[in-house]
Amino acid sequence: MSVKSKSVKPSLFVGLFLSATLSSTLLADGPWEVLTVADGVSTANITGIKGAVWVPNQFNNPVIDANGRVTFRSQIAGPGITNTGATANHVVVVTGTGGPWTVVMRNNAGVPGNTPADAVISRTASPNNSIVSSNNLAANGGFLASGFMTGPGITVGTHDTANWFVPPSGTPVLLAQGRDICPGTAGAQYPANMTVSSGVRVNDNGDSLFAMTLTGGDVSGTTNNSAIVMLRNGPDQLIVRKGDVPPGFAPLTITPDTFGLFLNGSNYVFSGSLVGSGVTAANNAVYCTNAFASSGYRVFAREGDPIPGLKGLTIKNTSSLTFGQRPIAADGTITFIADLGGSATPRNDRAIMTERNGVFSILMRKGDAIPGSTDSADPNIAGKVLSSPSSSGFIRT
Repeated sequence: MSVKSKSVKPSLFVGLFLSATLSSTLLADGPWEVLTVADGVSTANITGIKGAVWVPNQFNNPVIDANGRVTFRSQIAGPGITNTGATANHVVVVTGTGGPWTVVMRNNAGVPGNTPADAVISRTASPNNSIVSSNNLAANGGFLASGFMTGPGITVGTHDTANWFVPPSGTPVLLAQGRDICPGTAGAQYPANMTVSSGVRVNDNGDSLFAMTLTGGDVSGTTNNSAIVMLRNGPDQLIVRKGDVPPGFAPLTITPDTFGLFLNGSNYVFSGSLVGSGVTAANNAVYCTNAFASSGYRVFAREGDPIPGLKGLTIKNTSSLTFGQRPIAADGTITFIADLGGSATPRNDRAIMTERNGVFSILMRKGDAIPGSTDSADPNIAGKVLSSPSSSGFIRT
């Protein structure tokens, strides 16, 4: 198994995880470069770790920055390397352009930036998962590292997890640790497990959008026990808490979702559900952003509501608005896919759309003629229309 990289323009961010057995025809738009190979024999070429080889089939979620530097997690084997027990040191996160690779994190090595002091990355019960495999990269190449640790003053299962931002140069910083106090609350704590997951985003400053369950302090049952927080190198920021009243929707309250959080620069997007009188499964989902909000955040769409500027159309119910991999642009434009209600029919009831400061536009709609098909002489193209679009294939730079 190998990690391969393609030459990219500075504005394009690509993450590739490819098998060494791929046909060359799939890579015809090269140039492509084999950065490293996991065959259990070839050297891994990691700075400071002599004789190490990559364990086959253990490359996880490689990501690439604008300068072509690739970061990924894997497992290694070789002299002095063990994969069991309290001394396991076989899991690494590395960065580079093909070798020598630089270690970002390694189990049973010191935590990034040595914060907390003298702590080491370790998870005896499950050493393969001592470092989280969800690789979150900032546009400038900064990396959001996350994992389990042991050391002075650290209690396993209480505050033994943490998130660090590793900038492209300079000293890594601790963003959050299990059981830290949540800002904007009266002593409510972050959960014991503060490791990141897919969907979490980080920007060039190291700010990271994180959804979590709260405990202790002013937490009252399940009425206010979850939140979305911007973790920062400095005071964290509470974005929204379960039980808050969203702008313009009093006396309804909101329960933020734990998935579908996106951050691009200073702009973020999240979704949630309304709670209160008159709310049903047909109109409870809301979609929120801070872009163009006078303060805090604004609700830019609600299922079941009419779409401003698009007469007769609504966002269909059953949580039908979905985001792609990076839906919000630096200028605040949000790209999403929505099932359409109102005057829409089964032939044209889905579209790729944008919203920017209250203005909605349709980019592609189910049933529209495929561009170039109207006057095409090719019988395979002429008269064809677009089918239902997929949410998995668009990214905003």
